Amino acid sequence: MYRELLNATDFSLGILVLGLSYSMIMVFSMNIAFIVEHEHHLTAVYSGYCALISGLAMFFGGLWSKKQINKPIYQKLQLSIRSQFIILAIMLSTALLFHQLYIMMAFVFLIHFWLGFSYNTYFTYSLTSRPHYAATASGLASGGSYVIFSIASYVVVNLIDIKDQLTLGLAYLVLLVCVRLTLIVVRQALQKAPTVA
Repeated sequence: MYRELLNATDFSLGILVLGLSYSMIMVFSMNIAFIVEHEHHLTAVYSGYCALISGLAMFFGGLWSKKQINKPIYQKLQLSIRSQFIILAIMLSTALLFHQLYIMMAFVFLIHFWLGFSYNTYFTYSLTSRPHYAATASGLASGGSYVIFSIASYVVVNLIDIKDQLTLGLAYLVLLVCVRLTLIVVRQALQKAPTVA
C-alpha cells in the first residue's frame, strides 16, 4: 500500500508541492514577530494580528478551492502559481518604495490566499485520486508535507536573513520557483493518471 502510493509520481511529488507550499506559510510565521517588533517597532499584539490575517487568507483560499472543485486540477494549480508570481513581482518591485507593515501584509494576504487555494486543491486530489487508500494517503500526505516544510523552511531561513518586505519576498520567490519546477514534472504525472478530469 505504502509502496504503491509513494511510487505514484503524482502522489509523491504532490507531497513535495504541499510541503513547499506550506513552507511559505512557515517562513512567514517564523519571521513575522521579528519584522513587526524589530523593523517596525510595534508590539507583539501586531504580530498576532498579522498571524490572524495569514490564517484568514489561507481559510478563504481553501474555501475558494472548494468552490472550484469541478475544474481540472492542473488548471487550478497553474492559476494559483501564476497569481502568486504576479503578486510577488509587485511585492518585490515596491519593497524599496514602501516600508509600511500594512502594505507588506496586503501582499502576504494575497499570496497566502493562493497558497491556501493550492494546498487545499492538491491535498484533496491526494485523498480522492486513490479512494481505496484514503486513510493511508491522508497520513502520508500530511506527514510527508510536514517533513518537507520543516526542511525547506529551515534551509530558506538560514540562507536568507528575513527582516523586511524585500527579504520575505525573496524567500517566497525561492520556494515558489521550487514549486513551479516540481509542477512541471507533476503535469506529466497528472496527464497519465486516469482519475484526473
